[in-house]
Amino acid sequence: MDDVLIDIAEFINNDNITTEEQNAIRELYNSIYSKQIDATNIVSYVVLLMKIINTHKTVPNIDKKKLVIFVLQKFVELNITNEEEAIILKTFINNILPNMIDTLISIDNKEIIIKAENYAKTFFQKIRSKLCCFG
Repeated sequence: MDDVLIDIAEFINNDNITTEEQNAIRELYNSIYSKQIDATNIVSYVVLLMKIINTHKTVPNIDKKKLVIFVLQKFVELNITNEEEAIILKTFINNILPNMIDTLISIDNKEIIIKAENYAKTFFQKIRSKLCCFG
């Protein structure tokens, strides 16, 4: 555990990191350090971390993504002892997670609609209500 704190402290004490980012890293890591994260449940923890980092309003969005990825990388590096599982998680974090975070954000911002039939129905109802106003 001391190694974890030293490793994260080295990153946190970087001159390029704001106090708010330092606090965010601590909160993110503290929320998962004792969890049993593996390839079957990592997406749930990604969503949890995204919810937590979103509460840090002064951290720029691009940094939020980097901080979530960093914390998960450190978690795997320091807590996953099964080599095969570590390789799977590292591959996911490094290759898939950045795009997945972008996609989750797009869904949250309603830029991507999963239930298209509901969206189309609502969209056409809005148009019809506006057209009805014009007689």
